[in-house]
Amino acid sequence: MSTIDPNKPVRYTKKNIDNFRNFATGYLGSGADIFTKEKTIKDKDGGDIKVFANRKPEECLGFQPGDIVYDGTYYTYVNGGLEFDGSSKISFDILSAQNVEEAMDLAFFGKDYDLPQSDNATRKGNPNPGYIKTPNANLQFNEVVGVSRSQALEAYYNALQEVGDCQWRILADAAGTAATAAPKYDDPDTAAKIDQGYQLVREFITDYENLLGTNIASLNKTQLEEAKNKLEK
Repeated sequence: MSTIDPNKPVRYTKKNIDNFRNFATGYLGSGADIFTKEKTIKDKDGGDIKVFANRKPEECLGFQPGDIVYDGTYYTYVNGGLEFDGSSKISFDILSAQNVEEAMDLAFFGKDYDLPQSDNATRKGNPNPGYIKTPNANLQFNEVVGVSRSQALEAYYNALQEVGDCQWRILADAAGTAATAAPKYDDPDTAAKIDQGYQLVREFITDYENLLGTNIASLNKTQLEEAKNKLEK
């Protein structure tokens, strides 16, 4: 007899799968068929059957069934109510984070946040309407198959620079001060913080990708130590 873990979302229901497959409805940009593209395979009897070509999170921009809701008119992402625009799940989660620190931890250091955004002084158990945080499956700049680490970093950096769709909030406090919009990239101090983090991570990823393209066997002990120090600094 199995039990359902209340802390894990039930993803694979017909409703969740239908919403997931329809997420890009109305979107006409590149990759518009990412959720609906089909391929033909052989069944156990040798007959042709059609199945969805993209099923894993990394094949679907990080999204999974259970991440999308439908209100009768629009299909939107559960964390912030955003419609599909070709962005990945992590990019959307950056926009819907509580603040810049949480967004940067996700974008640059692969540290996912658990609690959805809130205006309440007690964040846990008090999400803002339209915010449900689901986990990200791949957090090491490997969210999307076929996208390099450098390309993933650029996408996340672009999300951090977004002002119009960015939803960061300063929590209310116990003294009764109301929640307000948090500083975004159009604030000089916030922009400087984001840019500094980006430069640090870009240097790391550049060194990492250069090392991946190196024949490790051809490096001497000193060169190996230098490469190790670069990646660990």
